Amino acid sequence: MSHSKYRFAFIGAILSLLVPSLRAEAKRPALKNTQWICINKVLVLDAGTMTETYTLDFISAKECIYTYKWSLPSHPATFIGPDGKVGTIPGSSSESTFRGTWRLRGKTLTLKMEDGTTQTYVYEDGRLVDPVPSTSQLIFEQVKSDQVNVKK
Repeated sequence: MSHSKYRFAFIGAILSLLVPSLRAEAKRPALKNTQWICINKVLVLDAGTMTETYTLDFISAKECIYTYKWSLPSHPATFIGPDGKVGTIPGSSSESTFRGTWRLRGKTLTLKMEDGTTQTYVYEDGRLVDPVPSTSQLIFEQVKSDQVNVKK
C-alpha cells in the first residue's frame, strides 16, 4: 500500500470511532407532549420547610406551560398570645401558571413567556438544568410517560 492508502485507512478508522460518539453526544430530548418537574425544599426560619414545585409542560412543537407552586405547612407562631399560649399560623400555598413558546437549539432550551420574560435551560445528562449555578438552581427531570398529565 502507498502512503495515501494508509492515510485514507487511518482517517477512516478514526472517523469510524468518532462518529458514533458524536451521535450519542448530539442526542436531544423530544420535548413535544412531555412534562418535566423540579421540586425544591427550602428551609424557612421559624416556619418549617417550604416546598416549591416547578412544572414544564411542552404541549406542542412550539407551546409550553410553566407552572410554579409553593406550599408552606402550618407552624407555631413566633409570639405568645395574651393567654400565654403559642398559636398556630395556618399553612399557605400559591400557584402561578404562565403560557409561552419554546425553542431547543443544540442543548439550549429557551422559553419565551407571554409576559415577556425569557428563561434558559441546558439539556445535560437527561435533565434540564438552570445554567446559573446557585443554592436554588433548578434541575428538571422528565416525568415518565405513564405518569404525564400534560395541561392543554
